[in-house]
Amino acid sequence: MTKSRKSWDEKNSIYEEAIWRWGPTRQILQTLEELTELQKELIKFINRGKDNKKEIAEETADVLIMLDQLMYIFKNALEVDEIVEQKLTRLEEKLISKRKEHPEGEIKLPFSFKIIGKKGE
Repeated sequence: MTKSRKSWDEKNSIYEEAIWRWGPTRQILQTLEELTELQKELIKFINRGKDNKKEIAEETADVLIMLDQLMYIFKNALEVDEIVEQKLTRLEEKLISKRKEHPEGEIKLPFSFKIIGKKGE
C-alpha cells in the first residue's frame, strides 16, 4: 500500500523545520550538493552509457525537494511559477518554429545516447 502524497502545507511545514533546524545557508549549500550529485549521475549516463535510471530518479527527487526549500527561503514560489510559464511558452514557440524548419520531424543531434524511461516503458 502506498502512502498518500503530502499536501503543499505538509511539505512547507517540513521545509520550515529543516530551515529552522539547519539554517538557510546550510540548506542552500545542500541544494548545491544535491545538484552536483544529479550532475554526476547524468554524466555517468551520457559518458559511460551507465543504466543508472534509479540513481537519476533519486537525485532528481533530492534536487526537487531542495528547490522547493529555496523557494520557501526566498519566498518566491509565485514568481518562479510565473517565470516557468513564460519560459515554457518561449520553448513552445521555439518548437513551433523548428517544426516549420524541419517538417519531416526528427532533427539530427551532434551526439547520440540511448534514451531510457520513455513514455510507455
